[in-house]
Amino acid sequence: MPEGTFTMDGFMAVSSIYIGLNGLLMLVLAYMVTSQRRQGKNIGDDGFDHVQRAHGNNTEYVPMGLLLIIALEFLGASFLLLHGLGIALTVGRALHGYGMNKAPGRTFGRFYGTLITWLMFLVGSLSVLFYALT
Repeated sequence: MPEGTFTMDGFMAVSSIYIGLNGLLMLVLAYMVTSQRRQGKNIGDDGFDHVQRAHGNNTEYVPMGLLLIIALEFLGASFLLLHGLGIALTVGRALHGYGMNKAPGRTFGRFYGTLITWLMFLVGSLSVLFYALT
């Protein structure tokens, strides 16, 4: 392992940052869904469906994105790659959530949030295969 990859306690330092940040993002999205439900809205009511979908999409994408980062950290990937992927995942998911909650339909945040997330998955997946096979 490259020096500095792990903290003194053996926990993965870089992965932990993005696990924490994405945990907070998930909490914000969950709060938004709960707020709508407390107002008596159900899925499909007054555009509430897009709030629910923002939370659901985040729940679908974030775990695999974090697993890619964790795997790369275990494999000794560079801090630059790890942080680049972590930032891409976090910004992509935040943009997507913002775009989904801003308005239904195609929005800047929704489009670019998805694009950034998919690029993160592509680079992360290919990087894991590279590091694992070399």
